[in-house]
Amino acid sequence: MNVSDMPLMPPAPWHVTPGERAIWETSDPYGYDREWRHELFEKLPLGFGEKLAGQYRKDWRGEGRKKANTRLRITARPFLESGLPLLADEDQLVQQARIKADHCRRIMSYHADSRKVFEALCVYAVESGINPIKLSAAISQQGAIRRFCWDDWWKRQLRKAQGMAIETGAIYGGLVQNRRNIYVSDENLERQREQSRRTRSILESLVAVNELDDSYTLQELADLSVSNPVILRNEMMTRIMGTELFADTEGFLAFFLTLTCPSRFHARYSKSGEENPNYDGSTPKQGQAYLNKIWSLMRSRWKDHGLEVFGVRIAEPHHDGTPHWHILIFLKEKDKDLCLDFFKKYALKDSPDEAGALIRRFKIEEIDKSRGSAVGYVAKYISKNIDGYGVEYDELGNDAASSAERVRTWAKTWGIRQFQFFGVPPVTVWRELRRIHSEISGSAPLERARQAADTGNWAEYIYAMDGVCISRDERPIALIKVWSDKPNRYDEPVGEIIVGVTTGDITIQTRIHVWTIGKKVIEEGVPNSDDHTYSTWDEYTGAITREPKGSNDPLGLENNFGQRPVLTYLEFCQ
Repeated sequence: MNVSDMPLMPPAPWHVTPGERAIWETSDPYGYDREWRHELFEKLPLGFGEKLAGQYRKDWRGEGRKKANTRLRITARPFLESGLPLLADEDQLVQQARIKADHCRRIMSYHADSRKVFEALCVYAVESGINPIKLSAAISQQGAIRRFCWDDWWKRQLRKAQGMAIETGAIYGGLVQNRRNIYVSDENLERQREQSRRTRSILESLVAVNELDDSYTLQELADLSVSNPVILRNEMMTRIMGTELFADTEGFLAFFLTLTCPSRFHARYSKSGEENPNYDGSTPKQGQAYLNKIWSLMRSRWKDHGLEVFGVRIAEPHHDGTPHWHILIFLKEKDKDLCLDFFKKYALKDSPDEAGALIRRFKIEEIDKSRGSAVGYVAKYISKNIDGYGVEYDELGNDAASSAERVRTWAKTWGIRQFQFFGVPPVTVWRELRRIHSEISGSAPLERARQAADTGNWAEYIYAMDGVCISRDERPIALIKVWSDKPNRYDEPVGEIIVGVTTGDITIQTRIHVWTIGKKVIEEGVPNSDDHTYSTWDEYTGAITREPKGSNDPLGLENNFGQRPVLTYLEFCQ
């Protein structure tokens, strides 16, 4: 075909997205590429479209049309197949949640049998891109049906699934890497910032009042709990230092281990940022599940052979979002070889022969106490995964504070637990003991543990709780819980509530007050006119859900929450 026979390229119309406009001239002569790209780009978040357009142009110029189109289709797959409102902002998400809940209520009317209702609702959830509810001791079938019919439940599920779908597309498209958006996409980072601002605004608008008329905004209370990064970091360091002091006193050795996923979990090479040909599309959530499985196998073998191993593990992302673990362990000299052999064995259980496995999949460092402490090894990892305090730059040269924000967003997006101690006494008992400010008479073990908690002496607390690597049932002090038949918002019993600690012979109540949650008075004698009621917060987080009166209570469960007393679960409340 002569050049003169080629069809003229039309100018980009006004309505196309910025991403389409950027690659308008990158197309086959007849515009077929522009046609199918238009259907795709209009379903992408705006910022993603522009970034993917740049990658598309690079692929087209470097590897040709086929490669460019193939990568773009693969990248867009999570957006096209998710069934989620991925372009929805918060207001649109609320509207979508209401539509979903309304549809679930219609499904209820189609079936007389509750089992068929539940099954139909589960199918609808999957079609909507949401995982169906799993029944358990805590969630009844009727409670699950009520959740499906509640706007607020749908809003939370849609928001969570939306974040993961966006992030999956960003990883597929090479947007999450050290040359673009490190650890997590800018899109989800901004979404998390907006969510944090909304949550803070809600917490500041609510007040907790007890029977003594003590009152605090929920934000004031949240700032006193481990939801505050400073308090979380300080508690983590207290526990690590105490664990090391106990280990040194008892003659344990310290090792710093690193555990990494096989090559197929990694989307990008760390140095070049280029695509890893072994990548199989696994998400960070799947990578974390792999690490959890390997860790479970290791610990089972350690336990089967009677090895005393305790410490802390930290999950953090590689540059492309793939998780890896740093693990500080303490063990006896006699157990060292067997323990580390099991670690190597299971670290290489999957794909042991892949290139570089012996170098990259695991790392073992014995901590030389003459050169530094175990705390020194992990302190920077704790800090750079919480708030970046005391760390100027991360290992990739990025500002530590901004990197920490991205790491926290990564963990929230994928539902990854960042920190976990193992083999040591439970921290919940420690927190309950810290509520007790007067001496306990009649129980030396309980008083010893109380003093340790009160003075922040974690090593002494370990001794008071009979050491390490024993089950909770064997420990001298446990939580005391009472059963509450009071219905929650889904008309299920609230269940067990922590009220204190016990040795079996002596019980001390640590949660004394009953708190009522109400709207903050913005002027003396003038209540906030915002027509909303609010539910209780999740344990230790201070997260509050918000719902309009009447319209969001399809099953007639909700009372005027401003008048309803609740037992709090925040660590600082008594």
